[in-house]
Amino acid sequence: MSREDIGIRAKAEFNDLLYEIAIKDVTNANIKGKFYLIKYTHDKIREEDFIKFLFNNITTYSLTKEERDRLGPEKSDEIIKLAQTAFSRFVKNTTTGEFGEIILFHFLELTEGAVQIVNKMPLKTSGNVHSFGADALHFSFKDNLKVLYLGESKTGKSFSEILNKSLTSTENHSNDLQLACNYLSDDIPDTVRKEIKDYLNPLKKNKEDFSKVHAIFLGYQCDQLTYPGQSGKELLDKVIAAYKEEIETYFKNIEEQIKTNEKLSDQNFLFFVIPFTNIDDLRSKFAGAINNGAAINI
Repeated sequence: MSREDIGIRAKAEFNDLLYEIAIKDVTNANIKGKFYLIKYTHDKIREEDFIKFLFNNITTYSLTKEERDRLGPEKSDEIIKLAQTAFSRFVKNTTTGEFGEIILFHFLELTEGAVQIVNKMPLKTSGNVHSFGADALHFSFKDNLKVLYLGESKTGKSFSEILNKSLTSTENHSNDLQLACNYLSDDIPDTVRKEIKDYLNPLKKNKEDFSKVHAIFLGYQCDQLTYPGQSGKELLDKVIAAYKEEIETYFKNIEEQIKTNEKLSDQNFLFFVIPFTNIDDLRSKFAGAINNGAAINI
């Protein structure tokens, strides 16, 4: 099925701001990783462009299909009102995980072709609280395989710390299937909605072509993304080499922690990883833009 056939709405320009970095495979076939680096200008990482993209796509992520259908060039008052609605659904705390959740949404829809089946933002009772359960619920049709993705997003300074937190949270995702059945997104066409709901039914007779994957986004702070005085290809090559060496060490920890966890050792995992220069500063800028309703703080 094409992205239009299943209701994918993430903007493909997200991919234009990232390099995918090849990393050595782990030995456990159930654990896969995709590692990315935000692109550079001649002498500077484009983090501000990246978070501006996220900010500019908040309405796409946060609003329902019915709400987005009310947007249009002749409806300026409606645009302002709905933009304010979209901003109000984000937690204003600068340490919010929702900065990472919108990144995970784009990764799953664009790199895995997995449509978001539950938009949890409109289900929140307040912008002062987080949604409960998994940070993302997506579904893909890959050849003859149907895949349910239960997503988790963690951002912070320490890779090890956010890895530990993400695995702890992942252990508690078993109750999200009922939520998915009750709140399937209206972005998904009716025929596809029916098929997804059928696969989410625990009493379905035949599930030989069905799999479940824990999709985890980790955004951490890396000190090896800037090298004063260096630019161009020399700068990029040095950054990529340092990043690959660092993440290969970290990824061994992922395999070891999952292997020794009785609740997770037989589960499937897909990790998306991005390093940032100063994660606290970026989250603060993102939250500031939402509070102001414009990207003036980015």
